[in-house]
Amino acid sequence: MDIEQSCGSCATSMKVNYSLRFSKGPSWSSSYRCHQCGNAIEVDADGPLGNPVRARLLEKHDCVALIFGGSVSDMNLVKFIKPLAATDIKKAFTLARKIREQGGICGFSCEISWLKLCAENNGIVDFQVVDLIQCVDGKAYAFLDFFDELGN
Repeated sequence: MDIEQSCGSCATSMKVNYSLRFSKGPSWSSSYRCHQCGNAIEVDADGPLGNPVRARLLEKHDCVALIFGGSVSDMNLVKFIKPLAATDIKKAFTLARKIREQGGICGFSCEISWLKLCAENNGIVDFQVVDLIQCVDGKAYAFLDFFDELGN
C-alpha cells in the first residue's frame, strides 16, 4: 500500500510504500527513495500501523469488517481474544462486549484476515467478512483501537 508524502529533505512529493505482516501479531514496514534528492529510508516496527498514516491509507485502500454471528457467545470471543495478548479475563470480557456493541472489528483486509484465522483456530465459524466504505467512520470497532485496548 502506498501514499503520497513529501520528502523530509527536499519536500518533493513521492510515494511511500507500507507493508503489513502478521505472525504472532501485527508488524509493519515502510520505505521510500526520493528521486529528486536521493534521500531514502526503510523502517520496520512491531505492532499495528498507527495514525495518521493509517487513516490516510484507510481512505485509499479497502476496509473490511469481521462480524461475529449470534451463535458466538461472549465466552467464545474471550477464547478468541486471550491468545492475542496477555490480558486478564475481566478485560477480555470487556473487549468481547465492545466487539458486540460496535458490531464487529474493522481494518485493512490483511488485519481482518489474520483475526479471521485466529477466530477459526479457536473454533469460531459463525462470522462474516464484509466490505466497508471507510473504517474511520465508526461502523465497527477499529482494529487499532481493539489492539491498543488489548494492551499491546
